[in-house]
Amino acid sequence: MGLQNKIFIYAGVSLLALMSLLTWISLQTNSQSSEIVRRERLAFAENIAFSIDGIIRQQPDKASDITYVNDVISTYLQLQASSYNIELVTTNGLILAASYTGTTPNYSSHRESIRLLAQQRITGIVEEQKGSQDKHLVTFVPLTTHPDWGVIIEKTQDEDIVLPWMGGRPLLVTGLVILLAGGLMWMVTRQIVTPLKRLAATAQRFGTGDLDAPIPVTGRDEIGELAGNLDTMRLQLKHSLDEIVELNRELEQRVKQRTHELEELERQLREQNKEKGDLLGKIITTQEEERKRIARELHDEVGQSITSLMIGFKVLETQDPEKMSQGIDQLKKLSAQTLEDVRHLALELRPSSLDDLGLIAALRQYTREYKEKTGVNAEFQTSGFEGKRLQPEVEIALYRIVQEALTNVARHAEAKKVSVLMGIRNSSIVAIVEDDGKGFDVQDVISSKNRERRLGLYGMQERASLIGGVLTIEANPGKGTTIFVEVPLKGDEGK
Repeated sequence: MGLQNKIFIYAGVSLLALMSLLTWISLQTNSQSSEIVRRERLAFAENIAFSIDGIIRQQPDKASDITYVNDVISTYLQLQASSYNIELVTTNGLILAASYTGTTPNYSSHRESIRLLAQQRITGIVEEQKGSQDKHLVTFVPLTTHPDWGVIIEKTQDEDIVLPWMGGRPLLVTGLVILLAGGLMWMVTRQIVTPLKRLAATAQRFGTGDLDAPIPVTGRDEIGELAGNLDTMRLQLKHSLDEIVELNRELEQRVKQRTHELEELERQLREQNKEKGDLLGKIITTQEEERKRIARELHDEVGQSITSLMIGFKVLETQDPEKMSQGIDQLKKLSAQTLEDVRHLALELRPSSLDDLGLIAALRQYTREYKEKTGVNAEFQTSGFEGKRLQPEVEIALYRIVQEALTNVARHAEAKKVSVLMGIRNSSIVAIVEDDGKGFDVQDVISSKNRERRLGLYGMQERASLIGGVLTIEANPGKGTTIFVEVPLKGDEGK
């Protein structure tokens, strides 16, 4: 049963007596109800403004983006509108967001009514009447986050609580009707004022951010409908705020994760740069040591041999022809040995077969000499290289990688057998060096603080990367080691 019907029934029970008195009581009740409705309307508007301030604080960097403000806040206002028209406007009435759908005008139709409130940043309610329409209330609340913005709330149809006019009766009946009407109106007033006060208190709680307590719905009249709408609005607002909190939490987690990833990448880059510096230092040191070794061998072996030749020639000058023939034979052998020593030094610096015959011939020769020198059973196999040559920089890089791998086998692996495979598969060059030695923990060596342990592996990886390849190491303690290199073919390589 509607509230207006209840009033008609209570007024009919009073036999329409003392219409003037009942009208006066009705006006008093309406005045009180109007004030409560005003407070409720004001509290609802303040709650909307508070929520919009909260949304803007969540994304302060996007508050100047009018498109973002229109999309996000219009969606929020549509959820909260119910029977209200809600607008977010500037002080001059420009509409930034609205609860109604369809084409939104540029300026609010209420800008003249709220102009003074907006300019002075005052929260208030004004009565507005346009043409023959009934007066209705327009509420304005300024935002705290934006001094030039405010919220306008207008109910699509304001209800007036009115009691019908009643005519007079004789004095005796008037007295009785006064008592009856007074009691009935007290009941009516109580039924109206109590729920409205409860709703006003609830709206005030909304303004402080308390959205947990449900709103009791008492009856099926307009007040009950208003209570139901407010409770629906409470649930929707609470859900929206919970979603905002959850989105902020996820955003913080993503920022932390991304920051951690960037820090890890920066750490790896610093370590790689340090590894490159260490590798360059080792290369320079190795080069100097190799120069010292070659200089020492030239001085000790070749130099001594040449000195012996010079002394031998001087001795021959003083000997008879028979002894001279024997001395010449000895000098020939010494010359041949000196020549062999010089050739060996030249091959160690750079095998001539690498330039003359190519990578396969150079590696085949190297593994044969490696087997003779180290005693490790070294096997070399090829596939797909029949008469084919690679780019010079690719050949020297692969040669040095295999050379370093075999050197590591001889120094550390304690292996009995090592096999080297070079092949062309599809559009890649593949090199595999596999031994049956004692193996090692790859991760332990790579992460070792002793850089000497890992510079050999890092040097091979660096050589592979310089020619666009990838080097993979598979090893386990006691199960041998396999080094796998794959380099993509470029242009007419391998032809």
